[in-house]
Amino acid sequence: AYDPTHSNNTLIIKALRKNNITVHEINASNKVTLMEDSDSTSPLKLVQRILRRFNLIPVTLANLDKIRQSDALYIGYPGHLDVVWCWLVAQVLGKKLFFYPLVTLSVGFTEEKKLLNRGGVLFDIIKNFEKFVYKLPDVLIADTPFQKEFLSSHFHVPNKNIEVLPIGADDEVYKFTGYTPYKKGDELVVVYYGLYSQLHGVETIIKAAEKLKNISVTFLLVGKGYTLADNQTLAKKLNLTNIKFLTALTEANSLATLSKGHIFLGFFQKHPIVDRVVGNKVYQGMSLGKAVVTAESKAVRSLFNDREDVLFTKPSDSSDLAEKIGQLYKNPNLLASISKNSHEKFIKQYSTQTIGQKLQTIISSHLH
Repeated sequence: AYDPTHSNNTLIIKALRKNNITVHEINASNKVTLMEDSDSTSPLKLVQRILRRFNLIPVTLANLDKIRQSDALYIGYPGHLDVVWCWLVAQVLGKKLFFYPLVTLSVGFTEEKKLLNRGGVLFDIIKNFEKFVYKLPDVLIADTPFQKEFLSSHFHVPNKNIEVLPIGADDEVYKFTGYTPYKKGDELVVVYYGLYSQLHGVETIIKAAEKLKNISVTFLLVGKGYTLADNQTLAKKLNLTNIKFLTALTEANSLATLSKGHIFLGFFQKHPIVDRVVGNKVYQGMSLGKAVVTAESKAVRSLFNDREDVLFTKPSDSSDLAEKIGQLYKNPNLLASISKNSHEKFIKQYSTQTIGQKLQTIISSHLH
């Protein structure tokens, strides 16, 4: 019952097909509803989500021939509630099962979205459910070695059953259209793109914008999410005129706006999750050929080089973010160098084609 419009799902399907792998899409076409408030995690709503998954049964039966023809089964996102049924199908038909959870529900609902209290009854149910389902697939996929270590220690999944695959970005959607020219004294355009969550630290961006209001820097904040209203209120309170909230743009129609940016922003919150993962907006900015600025973390530090292919800032530090943006404002050569190195590294390691090759290797290694 995966979301056919989710960026990771569309990327994985394209990535495999670009490597001449046949992909049969079998989807129950359930309506996708985000879980962004306490009502969405109520017991009634959770039961309704589970009951909707029963339509996987007729969909599976209608597509048995495609499943039999396949070498492996891959559960798309969000697929936590699909794992048990898919495991049963894989067992009956003798297929290897792969699952890329992307997010851990118990952690996301408590540490990221603050929808549940750690140690509560519902939290315990969800965590124990995850412990159970993460052990069912033949292979669980994590986006970094740090996330792999977390899945292994937190949910007791054997290390040998976890593989690492970077999230990457769809370079057909985040299409490189050339480096955006910039010379000292021009208006510098800084883009934040994505959902508004606690992890992203958008309030750090807004406070940095306040510190840069007297120079020619414009911030374009593209997207929406559950902290949007709070951040709009903060920008209004600070009387900022150098920020534009572009809430109507989506992945499908935002390329022209994203391409105007010189700088692309990542995560800025100081948080254990940020230490383990790399936000997809980092890869998206690299795909577009932008100078990516993001908070320094264990995961980011393990993949990128500061002031070479990404510019690091101190987590949750608006003064340091403002300082780093100011450095790029004054130094067009540094901006151009990071943009070029960033895009070249993306092509070599995180493009759609490359992600497909890496996933093909992972799947093939477990089929024999």
